[in-house]
Amino acid sequence: MNSNNSTNIEDFVKVCNWRPHLQDGEGVGVSAVNGFAMAVIAGVLWGLNPLFIKRYGEGFSPLSVNAVRGLYASIVMLPIALYFARDQPLGTLGLFFITLSAIFGPGIGDFFYVKSIRAVGAGNAIMLGYLYVFVSQVLATIFLHEDVKILSIIGGLVALTGVFTTYWPMREKHVESSAWGVAYGILAAVFWGISAIFSKIATGHGDPYVLTLLRNILLFTALVPFTLLELKNTTLSKKGALLGLTAGGLGFGVGMALFISALSTSGVLVATTPTMIAPLVARLLSMVLAGEKFTNVELIGTILVVIGIGLSGIDTRS
Repeated sequence: MNSNNSTNIEDFVKVCNWRPHLQDGEGVGVSAVNGFAMAVIAGVLWGLNPLFIKRYGEGFSPLSVNAVRGLYASIVMLPIALYFARDQPLGTLGLFFITLSAIFGPGIGDFFYVKSIRAVGAGNAIMLGYLYVFVSQVLATIFLHEDVKILSIIGGLVALTGVFTTYWPMREKHVESSAWGVAYGILAAVFWGISAIFSKIATGHGDPYVLTLLRNILLFTALVPFTLLELKNTTLSKKGALLGLTAGGLGFGVGMALFISALSTSGVLVATTPTMIAPLVARLLSMVLAGEKFTNVELIGTILVVIGIGLSGIDTRS
């Protein structure tokens, strides 16, 4: 009995730790640096999402917003996947884990994130949601046996402190149902973190670009039954198209493809911390568009995020 259990655990670890072969001439250090850079770009693209959703998604339900994003991301990713995808066959496990990633991430995770925003406000929800970085890193250490690097952990903590510092002045106080709002934000972080793990495992059994395409197709297909009445007017409208091409094509499409590629080449610990630049980009962009002044507190927060991401990136050169 114990022997069988041990064998099952070892098999699961082998599935989790499968890594695609590096291209000829590509060392581990170079691969990690490339993954780090891709994760930073993904974070910047994700930081644009709140602006696009606020501008073009007004009047649409949260499920409809994600359905439109999934549809247009699929359209954008199709030619990208056809052109850039490696000659790596998609395995059954790849399809299985990317399906779980779609369910746990943009499905359940985003649902709780929206609930958190409505309960405790955007500033609080963002601070709670980006705890996903540490959820995913803890899970990667336990289940994927990724090496824990001190600078990566310190960098993540410094970057998260920067996010909290930047958003602390705009935190909402005395909000009704705040306890539930905090719980929703933490649940969003947990499900996003688990989704990142599933995406990482999937990259061992399929190309990142193909997996991103499938992830969005699965997301759109899953949401259609819940948004059918609204979806026709949403997808065919000018606002819907702009929402889909920006928050969908760039965010769910290109941004997610870069993030999953970073997971594939560099691992969870390297790929997740740089995405903390997303809430910083979102906040700075909203300040610029609203004509708000850059406060000393927000300047400190910005510096901390940059330092934290820089610290986590030092380890990628080894």
